[in-house]
Amino acid sequence: MKVNILISSCDEGIERACNVLLPERNDVSYKISQQYTSERYRYIPDELKRSDVEVSFLEGRGLSRNRNNSIRMADGDIAIIADDDVTYRDSDIDTVINVYVDNPSLDIACFRIRTSDGDPEYKNYPNDIALIKRAGQLNISSVEMTFRVASIRNKGLLFDERFGIGSKYLAGGEEFVFLTHALRKGLTAKYFPYYIVQHPYMSTGNRMNRNTPELVRTFGAVTYIQMGPLAVVSAFKKAFCRRKELKSSGRSSFSFLRNFLQGVFYIMFS
Repeated sequence: MKVNILISSCDEGIERACNVLLPERNDVSYKISQQYTSERYRYIPDELKRSDVEVSFLEGRGLSRNRNNSIRMADGDIAIIADDDVTYRDSDIDTVINVYVDNPSLDIACFRIRTSDGDPEYKNYPNDIALIKRAGQLNISSVEMTFRVASIRNKGLLFDERFGIGSKYLAGGEEFVFLTHALRKGLTAKYFPYYIVQHPYMSTGNRMNRNTPELVRTFGAVTYIQMGPLAVVSAFKKAFCRRKELKSSGRSSFSFLRNFLQGVFYIMFS
């Protein structure tokens, strides 16, 4: 079984991508989509000049665009979604392969992120294997996701480029939307409580306030993907439920409602 590690990188991130590589093994190859905003970032470091590494250059920004470029590059059986700041162990790759071998009808498998020794867990993960029935069931991050390449390709599934860091209007939500569309297309997804990747721990205090205009717009857009036009009704309910939280952070229910609906209407009419 051949595994592709799909690395999304941008500008100077191509140097960090060198740290993602493991010693060469016959069943693993790396597909790096390198976005660049200047010609000086359109190069391949010597460490990446290996027979198991392919680099594709993509001008501009947009994480979902970048991920889609790497998906189009995939030529293996299984793909692991990666960023340029993660690392792997050989045992992580073996874990992913074994899961797909043991579950031949599985299309998407989601796993855990390992943090450095002494750091807290990256998330509060469930302890048991679980069938994923809806995207909101678990807070899935992109680098926790793997998929069977043929399954994704047969369904024409890609990331929605209106979502994600570097997109025109929305700050995130691309994983939720990808998984939502996968489930709607009849793909089978499961969560497995195994670590497959290492990423630096991010404390809650370092994460963006969820009530910023960018994230509220994204919340509205994601809610529309989930609920359709009923997201307009949901906007008022969510603004009411968050009123105390909004007030304590110096924001108003009206601004929340305005930004939420901007996200809803952006997806509705784009």
